[in-house]
Amino acid sequence: MSYHEPSYIRKDAMVAEALRNWEEYSREQAEINERYLRLKEGQPTIGEKLRAMRAAEASGTSTEDEAA
Repeated sequence: MSYHEPSYIRKDAMVAEALRNWEEYSREQAEINERYLRLKEGQPTIGEKLRAMRAAEASGTSTEDEAA
């Protein structure tokens, strides 16, 4: 059986690495945020999807997700 270190130790190591390489960490975070914002643009929220599904069920039509 293999030993797995507790998650808090891994997080501590990640924080220590981020503090040592602050500029690189900031650059990586900016890239992640930029990708997230690009993906999020134009996509409906979960609430909007649920409202659309309920409206479609009430009117008897299918949503885009169901048609695919």
